[in-house]
Amino acid sequence: DKQLGQDMERVAGEVAARGGCKKRWESFCVNQRLVVFPSAVSNEVGHATFHLAANPYCSSLNTVPGGLDESLINNPDSEVSNVMKACWGSIDKAKVKEVPTVTLASILRRMPKHIRVKYIKIDAQGQDYKILMSAEEQMPRIEYVRFEMQVDPPAGRKMVADIPSYA
Repeated sequence: DKQLGQDMERVAGEVAARGGCKKRWESFCVNQRLVVFPSAVSNEVGHATFHLAANPYCSSLNTVPGGLDESLINNPDSEVSNVMKACWGSIDKAKVKEVPTVTLASILRRMPKHIRVKYIKIDAQGQDYKILMSAEEQMPRIEYVRFEMQVDPPAGRKMVADIPSYA
């Protein structure tokens, strides 16, 4: 959360130097409505171990069960191998930190009931489906959701141990 806050402040300063959001529209301007909670979103309220990856945007509550498939780490496509090494490859060796966790439902319950949620994007390093399901009774308020999910990977390539089958 500290890295994200620093990055957002830096970009906000750059936008302000160009005239700010009142003079011109920039994609960053939507962040004026953004709230950063210093906690992780999970499928349960409580505390969890958070793994601080080499790339802060790859940090996760998740670990890779059974380790990474060597064919992914050594993939000839540099986009695949670089992501695997920078994100998932550093998770097992990452520093860990105990963090508070909240559910999607616990966040949505704090919004007035008459407010519909137009769009939610979840990018939670493999925990996306569990987080979506944590919306519970709040699910009907959400109009559109975007998240990543591994679609029934072959043995040795499953990134999350207990995610149900896509089918």
